[in-house]
Amino acid sequence: MSSTPITRSDLHNMSPILNTTSLYEQLYILLRDRILSDEFQPGDKFLAERTICQQYGVSRSTSNKAISNLISSGYLEFKKGIGTFVCSKQTLNDYFTMTSLTASAKALGISFRSRFRSVEQRTGRDLSRHLRRLLAVDDDDIILILDSLRYVHNDIPFLHELRYIVCKHCPGLTIDNYTDFFSSDFSIDITSYEEKFLHGILNEKEASILDRPVGTPYSIIESIGYIKNQIPLWWGITHHRPDEDLYSVCFSVDCFKEKKNSNNIYFDFKPVPMLSHRN
Repeated sequence: MSSTPITRSDLHNMSPILNTTSLYEQLYILLRDRILSDEFQPGDKFLAERTICQQYGVSRSTSNKAISNLISSGYLEFKKGIGTFVCSKQTLNDYFTMTSLTASAKALGISFRSRFRSVEQRTGRDLSRHLRRLLAVDDDDIILILDSLRYVHNDIPFLHELRYIVCKHCPGLTIDNYTDFFSSDFSIDITSYEEKFLHGILNEKEASILDRPVGTPYSIIESIGYIKNQIPLWWGITHHRPDEDLYSVCFSVDCFKEKKNSNNIYFDFKPVPMLSHRN
């Protein structure tokens, strides 16, 4: 399936909020969305810079900067003397800033920040039987448990996550360097992932973290990510702030015959925080 390229004039006809974003960031998002569409598959050769300049009416430097960011974000791979190629479409990239989410939101003038609330180091023998089975770990395997909180509009907490990471699949990761590790250019291919969508009622702890009243219904996502050969890399559980004035969650499901269906989740954030709804 091919998509119709968006030209530079199309970029400037978008909303005024989008136009406050630099041109290369807008181009980055447009190219990224083409990579994630059915137009390209992992291993395909990507558009040459000259082609991008012609299709979008941008300069060589703008094209180069967008491509460089797509490479550093794990969407593309540069092979010297050959060209640029599409990587695996599902990657764990830049855990700390959640690149794809923040890039899309930044185009709408929405800012994020993240912080680790705590980190624990455990071994496989410390985990429940259920988690040992899910992560396929042995007794002596090192597991990092990262407790992180993500904020939108800089100061509104909207996502609280606990993630269990199997260190042997992340060479170099230790409890002493996890902050630097995940804020660097770390990238690893995720060949598949599973998500389970649940609902709950905010208890006192989660209500305090997400700054909402105790007893408010909210969404929970339990997920597990696999690297090649269906090896579990991480298991996580994410609690989402229940605040429809702040954002909504949209689901897009593609159904195909004779192959696995695919789905995507989109966070539709409001450009201006609704401070009146905060506690």
